[in-house]
Amino acid sequence: MLQKRLYYPLSDLHLIDATLDESDSFDFLSNYSKDNYLHYKYSYPDVYTLDEISNMVNNFSCFFGRVKDNSGNSLPSPIPIHVFRYIMLEDMSYSYYYTVRRKPGYVVEGVFWSNGMFYAVREDKEKDFETYQIVLYLDSYTKTLHNYP
Repeated sequence: MLQKRLYYPLSDLHLIDATLDESDSFDFLSNYSKDNYLHYKYSYPDVYTLDEISNMVNNFSCFFGRVKDNSGNSLPSPIPIHVFRYIMLEDMSYSYYYTVRRKPGYVVEGVFWSNGMFYAVREDKEKDFETYQIVLYLDSYTKTLHNYP
């Protein structure tokens, strides 16, 4: 069941139910950078520290995320369009997260709005898991307007 939240901080991402199934989640993330090639990419651990990327992600998700209404107008919203999650296998394919017997792999989970998205790759544990990668994508308007590096 989807939890009603007022914002989606990175630290609580693992507690939020996905709104896309694993197949759609995998397809969405696989095509996101191709479909949004003009978006700016911020990543941990490649460029930014965990604290830096966490601050950027939390600011975006709490204050700067936008959704489009039925007439195409962009409105600020702390509530995203979708939350996604799947298990990434060793061969870079996906498996099901919401199953009794999960295949061993890494949990890939994220949230997206019409002006950007973020995702994290972590250990498949409920508590005290290690996060291996965090990536934030922003459109140029959001980057410029809110002074992202």
